[in-house]
Amino acid sequence: GAVGYSRELVQHPDLRAVAMGWSHRLDVPGLGVVDAVPVGVDDETTVVVAREHEPLDAEELSSVRAMGRVLVLTIRLLETVERQRATSLVAERQMAENESLLARARAQGRMLESNLRVQRLISQRQPVDEILQAITDEACELLKADLVGIQLDAPGIPGINAISTAGEVGERMLRALSSEHLVSLGRQAADGALHSARMMALPVHGDVAAPVTVCGAPVCNNGVSMGGLFLMSPTKVGASIHVDTAAVETFAGQASIALTDASTVHELHHAFHDTLTGLANRALFLDRLDHALAMAERRGSATALLFIDLDHFKSVNDSFGHAAGDELLRQVGAALDRSQSAYESAARLGGDEFAVLMEDTTPEQALALAATLQQSIRALEGPERSWSSPTSSIGVAMAEPGEVTRDELMRLADIAMYSVKHRGRSDVAMYSQPMGRTRPDNRGVANRLQVALDRGEFVVHYQPLISLRDRAVTGIEALVRWEDPDRGLVPPFEFIPAAEETGMIVDIGLEVLRQAATATARLRQDGDLAPDLKVSVNLSALQLEQDGIVDDVAAELQSSGLPTHALTLEVTESLFLVDAEASGRKLESLKGLGVDLAIDDFGTGFSSLQYIQRYPFDVLKIDRSFITGLGSAANSGAVVKNMLALGREMSMTTVAEGIETPLELAQLRALRCSHGQGYLFSKPIDLEALTRLLQRGIRIEA
Repeated sequence: GAVGYSRELVQHPDLRAVAMGWSHRLDVPGLGVVDAVPVGVDDETTVVVAREHEPLDAEELSSVRAMGRVLVLTIRLLETVERQRATSLVAERQMAENESLLARARAQGRMLESNLRVQRLISQRQPVDEILQAITDEACELLKADLVGIQLDAPGIPGINAISTAGEVGERMLRALSSEHLVSLGRQAADGALHSARMMALPVHGDVAAPVTVCGAPVCNNGVSMGGLFLMSPTKVGASIHVDTAAVETFAGQASIALTDASTVHELHHAFHDTLTGLANRALFLDRLDHALAMAERRGSATALLFIDLDHFKSVNDSFGHAAGDELLRQVGAALDRSQSAYESAARLGGDEFAVLMEDTTPEQALALAATLQQSIRALEGPERSWSSPTSSIGVAMAEPGEVTRDELMRLADIAMYSVKHRGRSDVAMYSQPMGRTRPDNRGVANRLQVALDRGEFVVHYQPLISLRDRAVTGIEALVRWEDPDRGLVPPFEFIPAAEETGMIVDIGLEVLRQAATATARLRQDGDLAPDLKVSVNLSALQLEQDGIVDDVAAELQSSGLPTHALTLEVTESLFLVDAEASGRKLESLKGLGVDLAIDDFGTGFSSLQYIQRYPFDVLKIDRSFITGLGSAANSGAVVKNMLALGREMSMTTVAEGIETPLELAQLRALRCSHGQGYLFSKPIDLEALTRLLQRGIRIEA
């Protein structure tokens, strides 16, 4: 460069030419052309010296060389100082940047830890309100806010909210915010109106309104805005507003994840569970059954499947309304759930059908559980006793390892359950091969019913009714049987359902009444064989609905010559559940003929007490499910005792059904039950066998 002259006054190429020895003349502005010589200071530096009028001598050149060295050293020292200053500035800037990076790293670390804590709650499927509260707590601490809130308010979503405050200022803010304020803030955050921090006034210091910074972000469920997260802190007037909006969005995002996850879990649960009872639905149960059978094959253990069907459920809906039916289903679901320690899975398959899966079990354990579930269901009661003591039919099927498929096991349990239905309901049955061979096929049977009736293939068998005091036969119950020319004697459960479905039960029932009345009249007239014999005939609900039922009964009594007082018509409680008033009027008319009326299977239906109090029943028949095991530890007889006391109080003849053991007989006699019937005395027999029994009498050692 040039010393004493600015760069623009002396041309750099001219200096270079002198320094290189290419020229000895230099044109200096203001001086003109002067002599110039190069003076080497060191290997890297050359000083160009020019003087007007006369050249430099040797001594002057030496002095110039010395001064040049001093000048170069000074310049280099200045350059070194400048470089050190620049380096120091860079270091300071780097240090500041490092500290800023470290602070951001620490903040990000705290945010990461916070995210992990919240994510842990989400993965543990904690309640969504607890997760939202944790999010506001974390945000309040990390963002140094005085108040953080989440407000959700959308169609189908209840007003869920979570509020966290820091210190007294935050508490004052919360007190100053009305519920309308909170809802408004949530909606503003949901709409994105709080994305950039803004000011609002709140009385955070007594009654005087003060500026408050507000910022927020939307909270979504599957991408749909459901509300928002917002934070608030006091701000000085005129101060700049700064809020970490990215962090606010992060916390709002966590709330969105929690809400979406909870919604997804709910939808999955809804997809695989019955909404009314909360039990598994058919799809989930079948999957669990597949898994259980696969595990059983590997372990070499047995699996049990229980099919549960509620008796007379349709009548509950028809009589008390679907709300009452739904309540019954809910209570049954709860009853099954209370016994869940005894099985692996329970489900509502649809309608009034339930299923229970047991793994690594035995037939004895399966039957014991079925009995327990029946008792639990029978203990249920509807609101204001709209229904009470419901009964159920349970079919049980066992699967040994690798022997049956899922669908086959379902079919076997279904067969077992239907075998209970068709032999009287309110019982438990374990599947056996004979059930499979005789499974009802209503459509096929229905086509044969009319032909069988026309050919006289329906016959009546009789089961004796015994006085428990002296074991005398006082009456008989008429039970229909079908003598098929090809198959032999067909049990009732194979054709009665088809007869009821087709309406032919009316004609078949009338045929039974005709045969029973005629046979009983002849037995009464046969000398001293059975002059006071009475006969009981079942009257179906469909028969009672017929307009001419009273005339039909009167005509058969007249035709057979049977005294009206010798006929007892048995009805079940279920007939009252369709049209109780109409049924009651028909019973009154039948009673007017002089016949007796019996309520059959007492205790297995709904609201039994109100019907026996309201209508003119003469006989109370206690269902065999209450008699079985009477006197044992499993059946103390308390229920039967109360039923018998009720019958005596109402001057009704009491009959115990299904007596099978001397112990049951002894207990019933001790409880002062007047009459009974069951296999202990005699199974249902034809007229010829009945005649022989009447001749010899009942012989029992008890």
